[in-house]
Amino acid sequence: MRTSRPVPALALALVLLAAGAGGAVGAPAGAPAGAPAGAPAGATVGATVGAAADGYAPLDRPGPELTVPARRLAAALTCHGDLRASGPEPVLLNPATGVTSVKNYSWNYERAFTRQHRPWCALTMPYRTLGDIQTAGEYLVHAIRTMHARAGRRIAVMGHSQGGMSMRWA
Repeated sequence: MRTSRPVPALALALVLLAAGAGGAVGAPAGAPAGAPAGAPAGATVGATVGAAADGYAPLDRPGPELTVPARRLAAALTCHGDLRASGPEPVLLNPATGVTSVKNYSWNYERAFTRQHRPWCALTMPYRTLGDIQTAGEYLVHAIRTMHARAGRRIAVMGHSQGGMSMRWA
């Protein structure tokens, strides 16, 4: 007897990324929308599909209030270059778990972006992102909000390892 079981969230997220958040290409007939290719018909798909299908939070209203003190959030963001200047899109650098932005980016992307005259900001996470992930998320949300407000235009976000994944839910 075949039983249905939930699709692991990470596998589902990877499938949604590969399929442009519109569901997997090649999912079998009878499988729910967003099920990965090869998933058995009748497989249960978690809430990640509903969240992806709903899109992003509305842009015309503020996001949730942050609980980390504003001075700590502000001290964690270091910016270089004129974020408002026309030219290349400013980039937010979010480090990997266990390292600082200096260790992660000072020898590579910071130098490259500076040579390109591309403005950038680096985020220093508390406890090198080894603490509470929800607190780290607040630092990231603050950095994105602050950079966007300072730039007055779209920004790019770039991360390494967990720094790359945390931006998906910040």
